[in-house]
Amino acid sequence: AQCECVTGKQFVKYWLHNAFINIDNGQKISKSKGNAVNLRHVLDRGFSGDDYRYWLLTAHYRSPSNFTWDALEGAKQALYRLKRHMFEDFKQKAAAPDRSYLDRFDERIADDLDTPGAIAVLWEMVKDKNLEDRTKAGTLLAMDEVLDIGLSEDKAAGLRLLGVVASDDIPAEIQDLIDARETARMARDFPQADMLRQKIEAKGYTLEDSAHGPKVTKG
Repeated sequence: AQCECVTGKQFVKYWLHNAFINIDNGQKISKSKGNAVNLRHVLDRGFSGDDYRYWLLTAHYRSPSNFTWDALEGAKQALYRLKRHMFEDFKQKAAAPDRSYLDRFDERIADDLDTPGAIAVLWEMVKDKNLEDRTKAGTLLAMDEVLDIGLSEDKAAGLRLLGVVASDDIPAEIQDLIDARETARMARDFPQADMLRQKIEAKGYTLEDSAHGPKVTKG
């Protein structure tokens, strides 16, 4: 009311009262208890802002939420899988979004900001075997305009978020080991291939075989 009097303009169209976030089995967060968690604590534990945002979106804003590190870890893993779909499986090659899923998604958002229901629709769409990957990518991008959980990053940035090392950034020493392992695999010399994988991992890299060749992650 004060802002409208000062500016002569409408301040907000909607006023939403959200429920509290509790911590550790429903305890109230308070300075006196010393149980407050701030964003620095979240980042220091290896979580991103997207991870925390995804966790918030899985609960309705008018329902109490109970914060635990295990719950945040679960959100991190779910979002990681979602980003792997977008940046690795679908390669962010997007076609027009699927209208039926997008309409259902919009209905959930329009129904008192039912973000848990919207995310449920999102996952149903991702798992739909009748949709092409390009359609799934386009639908995810459209949904991310609302959710803003990092699915709209460019492909290179998205792969970096997943820890995937671009081929140009792989050290020559590691690439030589990868090439030697591929040669051993082609020759069906699996003991040698396993030994080379262990050497690669000892140097801080993880190797994952895929239909498109070995994928390298750091750390």
